[in-house]
Parts: sequence; C-alpha cells; structure tokens
Amino acid sequence: DYLLLGKHVGPRGSFQSARIRIEKDTAKNLPKYQHEGDVFIYLIEGEATYGCGLDTFAMVAGDTLSFDAKLPHGFVEISSEAIEFITVSYRPN
Repeated sequence: DYLLLGKHVGPRGSFQSARIRIEKDTAKNLPKYQHEGDVFIYLIEGEATYGCGLDTFAMVAGDTLSFDAKLPHGFVEISSEAIEFITVSYRPN
C-alpha cells in the first residue's frame, strides 16, 4: 500500500513524502534504489533490516534513518508480518 502524503516541485528540486505498508507474504523481491538527494525513513510498525551502501540496520517501530540517496538503499528483509513506514525524499534538480 502506498499513500502519497505530499509532493512539491520547485526550482531547486523536488520533495516527496509517502506512507507505505509492505506485507511480508507479498514482498518477494524487495527493490533497491539509488538517486541524487537525501532520504529520511521512520518505521511506524514492524521489524525489518534496511540496507544502505555496505551497511545494514536492524529497525523496529520508532526507529529512523537518514542518508545520502546516492548510496544503494532499500529494505533487505522484513522480519514481522508487515512493516509500515513514512519516507521523505529530496531530489535536487
């Protein structure tokens, strides 16, 4: 489930926020991302492992991450039945 919370495009770049829910049963291949800008993630519910560059981070509800989006990033494992999180990304022009 993907719910766009806000989006802004301006002369310096774009900003987007979304609330996302991923069920473990339906998450066969978790995607990796890599782009210009910055990312912030807040895990609302569940437990998962997030990969960022060569590092991995065990996350539980309430945890946050922020990082340079040039690094390959994405969830590598969902440990609970589902996860729900808010992601905010900024991409310069």
